[in-house]
Amino acid sequence: MKKILLGIFVVVLMSGCGTYSEGERSGELVKFSKKGLVCKTWEGQMNTGGVSNGAANTWEFTVEDEGVAKILQNKLGQKIDVNYKQEVMTGPCRSETNYFVKSTSST
Repeated sequence: MKKILLGIFVVVLMSGCGTYSEGERSGELVKFSKKGLVCKTWEGQMNTGGVSNGAANTWEFTVEDEGVAKILQNKLGQKIDVNYKQEVMTGPCRSETNYFVKSTSST
C-alpha cells in the first residue's frame, strides 16, 4: 500500500497539482530562451511596466507549446499579450516557474 501511495505522490509531483489561477498579462518581451542542463524548457521574461524598489517589474514564465515558443522567438523587444495559467507546483524537469503561457498575440 505504501508503494502505491508513493507512486501516486510521484506522478502528482511530476505532473503538477492543477491550475491555481488563469489570466492575461501584457508587457514587453525582454528575454526568451531554451534552458536547462538535462531537461530543456522554454523560459521567458516580460517587463510589465513600472518600477518597484528601483528595478523594472518583470514577470517570468514557461512555454510548453512549441508553436507558442516559435511565435515568441520573433517578438523579442515587442509588446505582447499572453494568456497563462498558474500551477501550484510543477515537476523538476517541467519548468523553472509556476506560470505557463498558453497563447500569445502582439499588440
